[in-house]
Amino acid sequence: MRTPSKKAADAEGNTGGISHGEAERIPAKLAVQQAIRDEKTRRFTLQQCKDMMLITMHEDFGWGEERLKKLSDCYDQTFMTYAEMCLADAKTDKQIWFTQGKVDERLKKACGKYFVPWDERYR
Repeated sequence: MRTPSKKAADAEGNTGGISHGEAERIPAKLAVQQAIRDEKTRRFTLQQCKDMMLITMHEDFGWGEERLKKLSDCYDQTFMTYAEMCLADAKTDKQIWFTQGKVDERLKKACGKYFVPWDERYR
């Protein structure tokens, strides 16, 4: 007896030895796995940015452990403040115009003539 090809088995609804219910849950499981990978990537990237900032402040500006600890703590607080603002803004505005304006306002004050607008920073 000839075994049907995978294509033919799929067309007949054969799921290769797993139940139909299990087959239906596979996309959901894959989506959860992808979300976990995305979250790990996001956390890695955020930590890497913070690490590079701390290294730069130590090696290029001579900051010691006390100033770096304070910077690290303030960075976390500032990040959370703006992340919460951005999430709230995104509920009603996909372009997050309010957040963009607030971030640019603060950076313009901090950076003066070296300020780079949002649209240029986030190309």
